[in-house]
Amino acid sequence: MAKVLLRTVRDQAYRFMILPTGVVMVVALLAGMLFGSKIGYSILLGGVVWWVPNFYFAHKLFAKMETRSQQMLRVFLRAEIIKLVLYGVFFILAYKFFSVAILPFLLGFMLAQAAFWLTPLIVNREP
Repeated sequence: MAKVLLRTVRDQAYRFMILPTGVVMVVALLAGMLFGSKIGYSILLGGVVWWVPNFYFAHKLFAKMETRSQQMLRVFLRAEIIKLVLYGVFFILAYKFFSVAILPFLLGFMLAQAAFWLTPLIVNREP
């Protein structure tokens, strides 16, 4: 029973990452068509910078979900710290090597985060 519940929660967590990804992709496409490819590319890259660390966090968290509570807390904290470090590293790499427009880049990141926060209100939570 616990494994079925764990699998359901894990699948739901991964599904919750779909809406922010889709929102960023649609906004990036529209912005690219309206304002130029650099703007669209920057928004899309901001979404990617949000998505990769969050996917890493979810993957690490659910890979170790059956451990004891003390170990689970360590796994959670370690994954969260690594996620925050990845945000910082990806922000620096995107700015230095991909010549993004910084405001659209930040918009893409914040749009993904806002969509993620709103996902439980929008998406039916029943499997």
